[in-house]
Amino acid sequence: MNLLGILVLNLLFLLAGSGILWGIRGWRTWNEYWALGGVAYVIGLCSVGALATFVPIWGGRLSGGAIVGICAAVGIPGLIVGWRKHRPRPVASEPWRPTRATLTPLTLAGLCVALFAEFFRVARIQPMTAWDAWGFWMTKAKAIYYFGGLAPTYFEHLWGPSYPLFVPVLAAMDFRFMGSADTTTLGVQWWLLAVAFVWAGAALLRRIAPATSVWIFLALFVVLPELDRRLLERKADWPLDIFFALSACALLSWIVTRENWLLAVYGVTLCATLLAKRDGQLLAICLVVAGLVTAGVRSRRSWLAVPGIAVLAYLPDIPWRIWWTSRHLQSDSPQGGLLHATFHNIGQAPAAFHLVFRLLFEYHLWLAPAPMALVAAALCLTQGDRRVATFFLVAFGLGFVGWAWENWAYVSPSLPISTNPAVNPTNRTVASLVLLSIVAAPVMIGSLLTRSREAAQDLVLANTTGSASASAINP
Repeated sequence: MNLLGILVLNLLFLLAGSGILWGIRGWRTWNEYWALGGVAYVIGLCSVGALATFVPIWGGRLSGGAIVGICAAVGIPGLIVGWRKHRPRPVASEPWRPTRATLTPLTLAGLCVALFAEFFRVARIQPMTAWDAWGFWMTKAKAIYYFGGLAPTYFEHLWGPSYPLFVPVLAAMDFRFMGSADTTTLGVQWWLLAVAFVWAGAALLRRIAPATSVWIFLALFVVLPELDRRLLERKADWPLDIFFALSACALLSWIVTRENWLLAVYGVTLCATLLAKRDGQLLAICLVVAGLVTAGVRSRRSWLAVPGIAVLAYLPDIPWRIWWTSRHLQSDSPQGGLLHATFHNIGQAPAAFHLVFRLLFEYHLWLAPAPMALVAAALCLTQGDRRVATFFLVAFGLGFVGWAWENWAYVSPSLPISTNPAVNPTNRTVASLVLLSIVAAPVMIGSLLTRSREAAQDLVLANTTGSASASAINP
């Protein structure tokens, strides 16, 4: 029964997101909808989760009726917009036949399905053991589920009282549909987020990258050692990284294709990034700067699209900030403020950079997506699409500096610069840059392959033309 409750709730997310997708884009065939289903699910989950955070802030209870009402409020306006735009009804697709070109992507997709099927068996039964999860993430979720609203006297005794509410609210909604605070079965929700990353990532990337490259890196995501070790910890780290990577993927797709519906995906997933964890603010800055530099700093359209939508994405975070600051909860900022800590601890900067570099490129943690993406970006600067390489390098570089800065600004006896995951979270935070590499690398490699084929065709054409000229001169 608990598992059924989670599946029903996530089906509501899919339906709500389908309404949004129908309004911003639509689909012509049901096969096309199946391909875009991951995008619909993600934007539905992010939208419903963002709006649901308002309920406990305003003292309400996340009842089943309230959750269904939020889903309806998210999906129905999209259906109305699609109807007003006179979108044609989807039709049945022609029978699809695999070809030699689709054999490799299909094989890799099948591998992902098989690995996720095995992962699901573990997600149903693995108990919650991570300290952060039972210490405050799931404790907040249980408080919202049992009591409704937010009790300041209770929250002030928890670690990280100012952390955003998206993940506790998502877990509380799962509890409501499960009928109990079953933190073991809750692992399925985190499993669904990983599935959604692959499903939505494939839909977004296939617009701008070859299918084989896309599925190679998505399969690489599924076999990441740190994903296997940490996804089911029921913490906010993986949701944060998944929302960030999909937001980056949507923004990059918009830069390449200029399809406006992608901006809505970028904004909704960026909103979830900001609401998942306070680290989302740093990641949002990375995306905004990278997008603005790549799309054109002098373009008014770029300013409206990239920073403008980011400002809108930040708005749902304001009620929570007002709530915890008005009740004088601890902000988790370093003593003396960020500026003071930055320069007071500047001597720790070299050690912080070394720590981030070491953990980011550890093969036994992340395999090799980041090095491959960096090599592809360097080649793209001279041979491929410079826009993609510029976007990746700016976002990756800012993220690298940001995680190093976080280490030296917050360094203390309780948070030393250390590779020990028990005392320093950097081995988790760098996952955002790994996932950024996974979504950017296929696009850059595809650009390089396209340029290589064009060069080969030009060479063949030049040789053919030369041979024809020689034959005309010497009949």
